[in-house]
Amino acid sequence: MMKHTLKFEQLLKKTITDVSLWHDVLQHIIHCTGAKKGMIMLRDKYSAQLYIPNDLYAELKSPMLCGFSVDEIDDYLTHYYQQDPWTEIERQYHPVIPYAMSSYLPVEELRQTAFWHWLEPLQINDSAVVEIFSAPDSWISINLLFYCDINGKVKNACVEFLKEYQDLLGDYWKLGQQFRALAHAPESFRYFLEQQKSPSLLVDRQLNLLAMNQSAASFFRLNKYGIMIKNNILLVANKQKMAELKQKIVVVADRFAENNQMPEVQIELDELVLTCVLLGHGRDVVGLDTAVRFISIQPNNIRTKPSPYPIWETPGLTRREKELVEILATGGRVVDFMKKYHMAKSTSHTHWSHVKKKLKVKDRSEIVACHQRFLDRR
Repeated sequence: MMKHTLKFEQLLKKTITDVSLWHDVLQHIIHCTGAKKGMIMLRDKYSAQLYIPNDLYAELKSPMLCGFSVDEIDDYLTHYYQQDPWTEIERQYHPVIPYAMSSYLPVEELRQTAFWHWLEPLQINDSAVVEIFSAPDSWISINLLFYCDINGKVKNACVEFLKEYQDLLGDYWKLGQQFRALAHAPESFRYFLEQQKSPSLLVDRQLNLLAMNQSAASFFRLNKYGIMIKNNILLVANKQKMAELKQKIVVVADRFAENNQMPEVQIELDELVLTCVLLGHGRDVVGLDTAVRFISIQPNNIRTKPSPYPIWETPGLTRREKELVEILATGGRVVDFMKKYHMAKSTSHTHWSHVKKKLKVKDRSEIVACHQRFLDRR
């Protein structure tokens, strides 16, 4: 038994630096338990729905799937993904402790479902499942698919194996996640950090600190702006702003997926502005968001300089720039300015470029926010 455990742990250690070797782990589990197939999948926290990575749709193969043919994967994704009754069981009975699906959906009832048309040719009638990793909005499952006969020998072997090694599996998955996060933040990123004059840091999707420059270290030692590093996590004292930060940290990855460009988001914290930029693609082999976020902390120039006049009356703006800023501050767009004054697109965007430099803003939302503060203070 000890020799068996040592061999298994040696396999798991290799997955820390090479996530594709989880395929070997699945093969080992299948060999030890008598299961026919195995998979490691990312699931939605609340619905337990499988997250299907784009690569799996495109290539119909993944190191996180073991024992499946290309045709079997294609058939599942095309016809049975939405008809899988085991997903609903996993939603109702979250597998923090391993169990077999037949405990909640007997094989006799399974045969009456459309899903049986996919399972029967594979000679599978049951599955064992366990959670090995949990994130705020998702979790990672290991599923073993097998044929359960009358004596239930394979079912018992699968459930007992997952019970015995659940903690070990989870520990090595977490170690791999940590390694991949650091791998996404290479030394070039750290050098880039130190070149920044403003406090700057690298964080992951859960706001875990990966690295920060000396300016950031000095900034956080002051502990005076309601933003801090606690237990190696970036936190904001204001609960509403903390919720906004968490939401925008996630959104920045979604924006990348939509336009394949490096997007950025901003969060205003009274006297400060946090600018977050996504570095890299950020989806691992199961689809989990592992992208590194670069965050810079700068003074909120607009907010820290209350003005007794509307923002479009800011000294230094030309007549046309003032007209543009007034339109933007009251909810309009650059195209509205262009149409109102019958000017070329290139001319209007030149005015907008000058406005951004003079007001030190990145987008029109900052102008709208400044105007709203002016109205609030009147």
